[in-house]
Amino acid sequence: MFTVLTAREINKNLQIVARAIEPSAAQKLRKAGADSTINPNELGGNRMAVLILRPQIISFLDAITRIGEDTLDLGEIEVTKSSPLAGKNLLEVRIPEKTGLIVLATKESDGSTTYNPSSSTVLHEGLSMLVLGRQEQILKLQRMVSPGGN
Repeated sequence: MFTVLTAREINKNLQIVARAIEPSAAQKLRKAGADSTINPNELGGNRMAVLILRPQIISFLDAITRIGEDTLDLGEIEVTKSSPLAGKNLLEVRIPEKTGLIVLATKESDGSTTYNPSSSTVLHEGLSMLVLGRQEQILKLQRMVSPGGN
């Protein structure tokens, strides 16, 4: 609690994630200034349950995030008004062909999310794309989305 209060006092814009074991602690940490809280016991329990009920899903997720020496990352790239991709649809911008990334979802500025977006999805200001790939591929997309990017 003290760490959250101190961090928030030092930097009002800091993204703070705090560890909370009890639900009441999570609520208090958010009141103290934490943006979100994590309960490691709950996360571990959920993973154990999925391992028992759907072990193939955990195996798949472990496999796609560790490819040999490479590790796949999730990235979130926001389209700005001045982006050269704004106003074009996913088919036109050809992200998988140009970057090797998989576009998993799009998120509107209001928080609504579309998983596995269609190729006709139009990229516009405030829309974020959730992508899966290597870090250098994510950086390539970031350059494509930026004004003057290729």
